[in-house]
Amino acid sequence: MVIRKRDIGLVPWGFWGPVSIMREMDRMFDEMGRGFSYVSMTPPGTRMPAVDVRDDEKHYTVEAELPGLSKEDVSLEMDEESLVIKADKETSNEDKAEGYVRRERGRMSFYRQVSLPADVDVTQVSAKMEDGVLRIVLPKKEKAEGSKKKLDIQ
Repeated sequence: MVIRKRDIGLVPWGFWGPVSIMREMDRMFDEMGRGFSYVSMTPPGTRMPAVDVRDDEKHYTVEAELPGLSKEDVSLEMDEESLVIKADKETSNEDKAEGYVRRERGRMSFYRQVSLPADVDVTQVSAKMEDGVLRIVLPKKEKAEGSKKKLDIQ
Protein backbone atom coordinates (compact mmCIF):
# COMPACT_ATOMS: atom_id res chain seq x y z
CA MET A 1 0.00 0.00 0.00
CA VAL A 2 1.32 3.42 -0.97
CA ILE A 3 0.59 6.45 1.20
CA ARG A 4 0.83 9.84 -0.44
CA LYS A 5 0.96 13.11 1.39
CA ARG A 6 -1.15 15.88 -0.04
CA ASP A 7 0.07 19.43 0.02
CA ILE A 8 -2.95 21.55 0.88
CA GLY A 9 -1.03 24.79 1.26
CA LEU A 10 -2.17 27.62 3.47
CA VAL A 11 -5.80 27.72 4.50
CA PRO A 12 -7.27 31.22 4.98
CA TRP A 13 -8.77 31.89 8.43
CA GLY A 14 -12.16 32.92 7.01
CA PHE A 15 -14.88 30.83 8.63
CA TRP A 16 -12.45 28.93 10.83
CA GLY A 17 -10.75 31.96 12.37
CA PRO A 18 -10.10 32.04 16.12
CA VAL A 19 -13.24 34.04 16.90
CA SER A 20 -15.41 31.86 14.65
CA ILE A 21 -14.14 28.72 16.33
CA MET A 22 -15.00 30.14 19.77
CA ARG A 23 -18.50 31.10 18.61
CA GLU A 24 -19.02 27.63 17.17
CA MET A 25 -17.90 26.05 20.46
CA ASP A 26 -20.30 28.29 22.42
CA ARG A 27 -23.12 27.28 20.09
CA MET A 28 -22.30 23.58 20.53
CA PHE A 29 -22.27 23.89 24.33
CA ASP A 30 -25.63 25.70 24.23
CA GLU A 31 -27.12 22.95 22.08
CA MET A 32 -25.64 20.25 24.30
CA GLY A 33 -27.33 21.81 27.32
CA ARG A 34 -30.72 21.71 25.62
CA GLY A 35 -30.56 17.92 25.49
CA PHE A 36 -30.57 17.69 29.27
CA SER A 37 -33.63 18.25 31.40
CA TYR A 38 -32.79 21.75 32.64
CA VAL A 39 -29.43 20.97 34.20
CA SER A 40 -28.81 24.01 36.34
CA MET A 41 -28.18 25.27 39.84
CA THR A 42 -31.90 25.09 40.67
CA PRO A 43 -33.05 22.66 43.36
CA PRO A 44 -34.41 19.25 42.27
CA GLY A 45 -38.12 19.33 41.48
CA THR A 46 -37.99 22.96 40.43
CA ARG A 47 -39.26 23.71 36.94
CA MET A 48 -38.23 26.53 34.62
CA PRO A 49 -41.20 28.36 33.12
CA ALA A 50 -41.34 29.20 29.42
CA VAL A 51 -40.16 32.80 29.01
CA ASP A 52 -40.44 35.14 26.03
CA VAL A 53 -38.47 38.40 25.83
CA ARG A 54 -39.48 41.09 23.33
CA ASP A 55 -37.49 44.19 22.44
CA ASP A 56 -39.54 47.21 21.39
CA GLU A 57 -38.26 50.71 20.72
CA LYS A 58 -38.90 52.00 24.25
CA HIS A 59 -38.92 48.89 26.45
CA TYR A 60 -38.33 45.16 26.85
CA THR A 61 -41.22 42.87 27.75
CA VAL A 62 -40.69 39.58 29.58
CA GLU A 63 -43.60 37.12 29.59
CA ALA A 64 -43.48 33.97 31.72
CA GLU A 65 -46.10 31.23 31.66
CA LEU A 66 -47.00 30.30 35.24
CA PRO A 67 -50.17 28.19 34.98
CA GLY A 68 -52.05 27.56 38.20
CA LEU A 69 -50.27 30.30 40.13
CA SER A 70 -51.56 33.60 41.44
CA LYS A 71 -49.56 36.78 41.95
CA GLU A 72 -49.28 35.94 45.67
CA ASP A 73 -47.38 32.74 44.78
CA VAL A 74 -44.78 34.58 42.67
CA SER A 75 -41.82 36.69 43.76
CA LEU A 76 -39.64 38.90 41.58
CA GLU A 77 -36.11 40.02 42.38
CA MET A 78 -34.04 42.33 40.26
CA ASP A 79 -30.68 44.03 40.23
CA GLU A 80 -28.76 45.89 37.52
CA GLU A 81 -27.80 42.63 35.75
CA SER A 82 -30.65 40.14 36.10
CA LEU A 83 -34.29 39.46 36.82
CA VAL A 84 -35.22 36.41 38.93
CA ILE A 85 -38.71 34.91 38.81
CA LYS A 86 -39.51 32.50 41.66
CA ALA A 87 -42.75 30.79 42.52
CA ASP A 88 -43.80 28.36 45.22
CA LYS A 89 -47.23 26.90 45.76
CA GLU A 90 -48.10 24.11 48.13
CA THR A 91 -51.54 22.51 48.18
CA SER A 92 -52.99 21.18 51.37
CA ASN A 93 -53.52 17.44 51.71
CA GLU A 94 -56.20 17.97 54.34
CA ASP A 95 -59.12 18.15 51.89
CA LYS A 96 -59.86 14.39 52.02
CA ALA A 97 -63.54 15.22 52.47
CA GLU A 98 -63.68 16.26 48.81
CA GLY A 99 -63.48 12.60 47.75
CA TYR A 100 -59.98 12.44 46.25
CA VAL A 101 -58.65 8.94 45.75
CA ARG A 102 -55.33 10.22 44.40
CA ARG A 103 -53.83 13.71 44.35
CA GLU A 104 -50.75 14.54 42.24
CA ARG A 105 -50.43 18.28 42.72
CA GLY A 106 -48.72 18.57 46.06
CA ARG A 107 -46.13 21.29 45.45
CA MET A 108 -45.27 23.54 42.54
CA SER A 109 -41.98 25.40 42.32
CA PHE A 110 -40.59 27.59 39.51
CA TYR A 111 -37.29 29.43 39.08
CA ARG A 112 -36.02 31.46 36.16
CA GLN A 113 -33.21 34.01 35.86
CA VAL A 114 -33.11 36.39 32.89
CA SER A 115 -30.02 38.49 32.12
CA LEU A 116 -30.80 42.15 31.57
CA PRO A 117 -29.27 44.45 28.96
CA ALA A 118 -27.34 47.47 30.25
CA ASP A 119 -29.95 49.96 28.98
CA VAL A 120 -32.79 48.83 31.32
CA ASP A 121 -34.13 51.51 33.67
CA VAL A 122 -34.54 49.36 36.81
CA THR A 123 -36.37 52.17 38.64
CA GLN A 124 -39.37 52.09 36.27
CA VAL A 125 -40.12 48.35 35.97
CA SER A 126 -43.73 47.15 36.25
CA ALA A 127 -45.24 43.66 36.47
CA LYS A 128 -48.74 42.25 36.02
CA MET A 129 -50.12 38.71 36.40
CA GLU A 130 -53.12 37.77 34.26
CA ASP A 131 -54.52 34.35 33.26
CA GLY A 132 -51.38 32.49 34.35
CA VAL A 133 -49.05 34.79 32.40
CA LEU A 134 -46.66 37.11 34.20
CA ARG A 135 -45.85 40.19 32.10
CA ILE A 136 -42.92 42.37 33.15
CA VAL A 137 -42.27 45.66 31.34
CA LEU A 138 -38.68 46.93 31.54
CA PRO A 139 -38.37 50.48 30.15
CA LYS A 140 -35.13 51.45 28.43
CA LYS A 141 -33.00 54.31 29.72
CA GLU A 142 -33.16 57.54 27.78
CA LYS A 143 -30.25 57.84 25.38
CA ALA A 144 -28.02 60.81 26.07
CA GLU A 145 -28.25 63.24 23.16
CA GLY A 146 -24.81 64.76 23.66
CA SER A 147 -22.88 61.51 23.91
CA LYS A 148 -21.52 61.71 20.35
CA LYS A 149 -19.02 64.30 19.28
CA LYS A 150 -17.80 64.99 15.78
CA LEU A 151 -14.03 65.02 15.51
CA ASP A 152 -12.00 66.98 13.00
CA ILE A 153 -9.34 65.09 11.09
CA GLN A 154 -6.06 66.98 10.75
